[in-house]
Amino acid sequence: MSSNHPAWDDVAIASAEGQYGSAAQGMKADNDPATRLRVVEIDAETDRRWAEFVTAHPEGHLYHHPAWSQVIAETYGYRPAHLACEDAAGNLHGVLPLFSQRGLLSGRRLVSLPHTPVCGPLTTSRAATAALLRAAVERAGADGHQGLLIKADAPDLSTDIPGLVPVQWDPTYIVDLPSPPQPPAFSSARHRERIKRAVKKALKNGVVTREVQTRDELRDWYHLYLTTMRRLGVPPRSFRFFTVAWERLRPLGLMSVLLAELPTSNGTQMLGGCVYFACARTTLFAFTGYRQDALSLRPNDLIQWTAIHTAWEQGHHRFDLGEVEPGDDGLARYKLKWGAEPRPLYRYFYPAPKDVVMDVVASRGRVRAAAQATWRILPLAVTQQLGEWIYQYL
Repeated sequence: MSSNHPAWDDVAIASAEGQYGSAAQGMKADNDPATRLRVVEIDAETDRRWAEFVTAHPEGHLYHHPAWSQVIAETYGYRPAHLACEDAAGNLHGVLPLFSQRGLLSGRRLVSLPHTPVCGPLTTSRAATAALLRAAVERAGADGHQGLLIKADAPDLSTDIPGLVPVQWDPTYIVDLPSPPQPPAFSSARHRERIKRAVKKALKNGVVTREVQTRDELRDWYHLYLTTMRRLGVPPRSFRFFTVAWERLRPLGLMSVLLAELPTSNGTQMLGGCVYFACARTTLFAFTGYRQDALSLRPNDLIQWTAIHTAWEQGHHRFDLGEVEPGDDGLARYKLKWGAEPRPLYRYFYPAPKDVVMDVVASRGRVRAAAQATWRILPLAVTQQLGEWIYQYL
């Protein structure tokens, strides 16, 4: 992808909000009223400025990183249209990763990002945010797309963009991690004691944790993941998705799969495992698979305890436990016990979504409940095939 696309927007800024130091070139905000910003399309994989900007930004996370874009492109074949906001000296003031996706209901549209819970613009100022969003709206119309979808955690992105319609989404649950040496607090004293008892029980029963090291181990975990997703009534990601992520992210230290195992006379028995993405100051809990008949050994608590402490030791400020759909009170309670707080996410549509799309959005809980009974009796291979189709076209 070349960078010779004409600039879609030039913006004069009187000041930029926030200064993030010199870790990434161009992160320092410029207070000169004459400074002008422009939005250009760049190749995030080959332009080093993008990754440097994301890893230095306090709100950056894995889904903004170009390595995640590689995973999306290689797994699903979507075409990237990544936008960056730069000044005359080539310093970045913001990035907005985008892919062109065709859905059965939505048609062809630009999305930030497909099959990703949250992404959206990452910038140093409101002016840069507005410039990127205006450019994305214009790009969607110019290239024959039927619309634009931005997934973000900010409630006010549509203020400066006429026609950009916000819809409040499911909350994600965030654990704010203290700076060492103060340890993670884990919510109330009652919850802390429950967690400690669970971890002690796992350790007393000989459960140990370690990271996946080989593709064969990843495949063994994937079988647990498939059975877990069938039990929960959730379409699974393909094994290709996980192998591409493994190959692209793990060498960069951006992905780990943490297992809980029980030593036996014949070796070890895998009880469960979780996928984590770590970038900049945030660790994301993304996927899980576990043996239902081993929950009494508390492997999941031991895994989560280990992952949160690892993120804290690495100096991360946030541990994102992920979304919870309305009505899933059990999952919400599980995340709250770790000291997480629910924070709403938002979907921004341009133009306003059609009634049929909003009806589907509003009925997600009912549709899922109706489908769970059938999904749970399907063969694993069928759930895997259906999951691949769903993620490709919906």
